[in-house]
Amino acid sequence: MPLKLFPGVNTILVAAAVTTFTGNEITVKQYGTYRVRFRRTATGAWSDWSPKPVVVGVKAITNPLPITVNGIRSNVLPALDGSTTVPLTLAPGFSNYRWYTSTGTTLLSNVQIYNPGVGVYRGQYDERFGCGSNYSPNFAVINANGNPKPAPATELKGLPVAQTVTALTWINAPSPAVNETAFEVYRGTASGGPYALVKILPAETSTYNDSNLVANTSYFYVVRAVNTTGASVASNEATVKTLIDNKPPSAPSNFAYGGSTPTSVTLRWDASTDDIGIKRYDIYIGGVKHYSTTSTSFTANNLDPNKWYAFSVRAVDVSGNLSAPSPQVMGYTHKSGINYKYYEGTFNSLPNFNALTPVKT
Repeated sequence: MPLKLFPGVNTILVAAAVTTFTGNEITVKQYGTYRVRFRRTATGAWSDWSPKPVVVGVKAITNPLPITVNGIRSNVLPALDGSTTVPLTLAPGFSNYRWYTSTGTTLLSNVQIYNPGVGVYRGQYDERFGCGSNYSPNFAVINANGNPKPAPATELKGLPVAQTVTALTWINAPSPAVNETAFEVYRGTASGGPYALVKILPAETSTYNDSNLVANTSYFYVVRAVNTTGASVASNEATVKTLIDNKPPSAPSNFAYGGSTPTSVTLRWDASTDDIGIKRYDIYIGGVKHYSTTSTSFTANNLDPNKWYAFSVRAVDVSGNLSAPSPQVMGYTHKSGINYKYYEGTFNSLPNFNALTPVKT
């Protein structure tokens, strides 16, 4: 264990504990509590002992954190999304990851995230400087066809509640012979799937609101109950179509000229607002669409020199609704030669000229 001292004259008080020392670093070979002091010359005064000792001892073996599922994935296989494996992960920040079955010692994998099928697994890893760990708690990847199975969700229904939100309800068996530990909610964009797992809900749940959807779009849902020994059959499929979004976004405001070169004009504007979200902005020249951007500034390139251009911009929301056009802005490309911007004002410090409108260009 190297212990560092300030440069100076080193004196070993307990030689049996020290293997070597060089300059201001020593290597010890016994457990214990170590302090150091120094003096700058052989006859100089000693410093105080270092106030914070270094304690060298046996480190308790690490108990790994429990294995978890990486992302929203089912550990009851096969799942309704077609998965036959599940990504399991050990805690990040360690090294030499090792995966085993719960009773075996044959190495299955040496990566942090492991994708096994049905079985019971445990893992280990090493800390910095090579300190090992105990086995993690066991993690079971359950056979969906195992028994006893939980009672299934029945009478699944769905309603649109907004342009991007649907609401699901189902009947949870009130007195099942075997209860669920969770409900899995799957969503597809075609009847019969394929489905994607979107949420795992606690036992006794019978409602779910699905959000961040696309307006005026049909979605198809099924729900599956699972427990520690198996999975129920899937519920009936419920079809829900989100509400139509026919409200256009606001027109971009404060549309302004931001400078030019002989072949380009820079434009900027304030963001539009929309009840769902803005997808892009379309830039028009003389009423004809020429460019699109997701930003609130844009440089129109490949223009002709020494020419006036009439610009406007319109916002497009995620449903494709088009805003009213902004007020028109005229932009002029310079002749080839010196390009400048002239500003007026009283400045106590250098301003951000990109945020100012030039008096002349």
